[in-house]
Amino acid sequence: MHLMIRGEKSFEKFCSYRFGREAEFIVAVFLKAKGWKLNISKGSRGPADIIAFRDPIKWLIQVKSTTLIPRIKGYEIRRLAEVAEFVGASAVIATLQPSFTVMFEEVERGSPELANGVYHIGDYSLIFYLLPDFSRLIL
Repeated sequence: MHLMIRGEKSFEKFCSYRFGREAEFIVAVFLKAKGWKLNISKGSRGPADIIAFRDPIKWLIQVKSTTLIPRIKGYEIRRLAEVAEFVGASAVIATLQPSFTVMFEEVERGSPELANGVYHIGDYSLIFYLLPDFSRLIL
């Protein structure tokens, strides 16, 4: 039997929000270390959490994070793609998830942090996907 504690659902929401917000900062720090200039959305209410620049490239990035497998809704994809096209940028989805949920198609090559566009950060894997075809981006 499970007793509902007052505020339990809001605590779960706060934790997932906090994890999502921390994931945005992890993605931002990662990109910054790779030489990108960034603007981070203050409230994560728009289609993009991060705007990243590295001449001549401009990305609008939606960050998805979870302890399971990341999900994104169709309308979020359409909205991100539309806004990116309007401002002359590429629409990108960045996923941050526990490494054990990521399936590798190839054996690691080159850099020890990279396997087919999968970047390992501690126990988590970071993957960038270019819309509309969800091809993996290798930085």
